[in-house]
Amino acid sequence: MIVTMKVIDKNIVDFINAYDLERPAQAVCFAATVFAFSANNHLHLESEIHIISIEAKELDMVYVLNPELKSKGFPDSFEIGKVEASFKQKKGLLISGSGPDCGEYSILIQPTGKDCEEPDISAYYSGKSLFEKLPG
Repeated sequence: MIVTMKVIDKNIVDFINAYDLERPAQAVCFAATVFAFSANNHLHLESEIHIISIEAKELDMVYVLNPELKSKGFPDSFEIGKVEASFKQKKGLLISGSGPDCGEYSILIQPTGKDCEEPDISAYYSGKSLFEKLPG
């Protein structure tokens, strides 16, 4: 499948294509296993992942929706370009950066499925917290 969503970063495009994740919308969502690593913390969790591209701002964002990630000191949203993203064939999407609570970190996202609630992209444009938009 060829990505038709206006994704800016080549690594994100390669990741979406390799795992056949695109949906006919302005966003991609999928279930994943997430591994988070820093000097003092290692975490393994399951989460929904949302990838949103905002073409007008030439901006790709990756969101990890499991609140446990943030509660352990890791960031849960990643602006590609401000963090380094690389696609590793048969491994997943690797995001590396530095955060105030965890220092240098790496997040590995490995898709496990395509079942999730399709993102309501109005939340991303309005500045509302993603968690305000989650059901329940």
